[in-house]
Amino acid sequence: MTARPPDNRAPDADPIWPCWIREFDEPLEESARGWNIYRIFNGSTPAMKKLGSHVSVLSAGTTPHAPHAHVEEELIIMLSGEAEIVRLDDPDSDESSSVTIGPGAFVYHSAYQCHTMRAVGPDPATYLIFKWQNESRASDAAELESSILRFDDDSATGGT
Repeated sequence: MTARPPDNRAPDADPIWPCWIREFDEPLEESARGWNIYRIFNGSTPAMKKLGSHVSVLSAGTTPHAPHAHVEEELIIMLSGEAEIVRLDDPDSDESSSVTIGPGAFVYHSAYQCHTMRAVGPDPATYLIFKWQNESRASDAAELESSILRFDDDSATGGT
């Protein structure tokens, strides 16, 4: 058993969130609504306010939700199928950019980046997501931009 460091947060700080881990067996299946979520874990760590992960199966031609933004940063790893990543630089505008990705691609959404995705291939898109939120960031650290790294060409595209 690992000892947990003392809780040195301010008395008015948010409480530490309860933690949980879930195991699941394959195969991962689609649902009638077009999007099935298999939650893996959720909770806090000594260094992060919030950390969670899930695998999703998105039926061909569907999207899990309208474009949205959230306080958490997000990393998507495509496991199978193809998906179109859609980003809006201005949530009050209909103008968007999109990139189609396949297995092995990594997508990073910075906090507050307005985004969604849509399964575009003939098969379902299956992807792994990690989301996290920290209390603050180091002032001397370079801020990452939302980006996509494709396994097939080893190039990153920032801000698209």
